Amino acid sequence: MKYRKTLLFLMITVLLLCIISVSSVTALEPKISKSLIPMEKKNLSVNTHVIAKAVGTRLFDGTEIIQSPEVISTALKKMKSGVYLYEVDGEPVDMARSLPLQEPYWDWTLRQFADYLEANSSRTILYSLTRTNGDYTKTTRGVLGYNPSVDLIIGDKYDQYVLSCSVYPECNLDLWDFSQLRLMIDPDSNQLIIQEFYRFRSSLSPDEEETILIEPYYSRLWSPNGISNTFFGKSNHYQQIHVISLWPYPLPE
Repeated sequence: MKYRKTLLFLMITVLLLCIISVSSVTALEPKISKSLIPMEKKNLSVNTHVIAKAVGTRLFDGTEIIQSPEVISTALKKMKSGVYLYEVDGEPVDMARSLPLQEPYWDWTLRQFADYLEANSSRTILYSLTRTNGDYTKTTRGVLGYNPSVDLIIGDKYDQYVLSCSVYPECNLDLWDFSQLRLMIDPDSNQLIIQEFYRFRSSLSPDEEETILIEPYYSRLWSPNGISNTFFGKSNHYQQIHVISLWPYPLPE
């Protein structure tokens, strides 16, 4: 008899626990459904909502960088043409020595540029790339962001201009309507990857791609964007020299 009472007590306890569990789940269901209503109205799932917060800008080929479209747009407006070298009596002036004490970004490595971008998604890099083989000079400029999943400094496609001087002094500067360039930088291997996309093709894959090794070139050039941090490299493609100038934006203090 004693065991029967004990067994009956256990059965009643289990039944009560089941009722409490069902009641708890039922009570929680309206809260969960209610929290999902705003996202359902926006045609978003919980997962896509979380991803949207983490993504800054999706580039033309689907690649993502942590910088937002507003940050990129502001940086592009800041980007100005022209690089000026200050001189006194014909001698170049090291503007770095004449500026107030600040972070010497003009001596940064490519790894430091990547770390600068990764630390804050509101930071970008302005760049100007010039390539020449002596007969013609191609130049492009734009903005770079950071992709942490592949650890690359990367940008979108931007127009390039060509200065042709094959018959000196008949030089012409024209917009190169034939193609656009997209740059990627591997900060650990010091490699500059140049992708060229032909305008008459709609493929997301580059029509031409070249990887060159770049190294610092301490030029101490001054531009409207600040002192440039310049790197250069050589390629066997048409025997070109590549010079890329980088400016962190905003400038570190």
